[in-house]
Amino acid sequence: KRALFQWAKAETGREDWQKALDLFKKFLAERKHPRDRFSQGDFFISRALCYYKLRQIVPGNQSFESALQNKLAYRVPDAAILNCFKEMVEAALDKENEQAIVDFINKNRGHIVTFDDEMYPFSGIILKLAQDSLKADMQSAAIMLYQLMPSTEAAIDRAKDVLEAIGQLAGVRSSVSYVI
Repeated sequence: KRALFQWAKAETGREDWQKALDLFKKFLAERKHPRDRFSQGDFFISRALCYYKLRQIVPGNQSFESALQNKLAYRVPDAAILNCFKEMVEAALDKENEQAIVDFINKNRGHIVTFDDEMYPFSGIILKLAQDSLKADMQSAAIMLYQLMPSTEAAIDRAKDVLEAIGQLAGVRSSVSYVI
């Protein structure tokens, strides 16, 4: 049964989104629910990406929200979450559906946003999505996307807090200095 899952993943790699969805559906129908093990986070994210690529926002959101609400249990990496979020926003922009972006962020902001220092590497993606929203005349979506951006100061403060919590490590010298 897991071969169906891998086959579906291979079809996503080939960008045959509908075939991948069909294989994911077949996988769900044939698996032995309580006994088999598979990467649920990967399953829900991959299925959501397929829906978004086909511009089917509602079923994509259902899969994505399953991954988001269980991101710790399913061990969903932040990069996968932000990539899926990017695809959702791009699908909504393509369909000129600002409300889909606004509703999704309102419902899932706490699951999307992590600590500022963890979000900072993804700030370029968020900025591009906000700019694209502005170009599409979707001001509410753009503002909400900009609000997901971590401030540089907050990211630095969080990094300092983490370093302070670690304490002095024997034999490790810091060669980093900040000029303010």
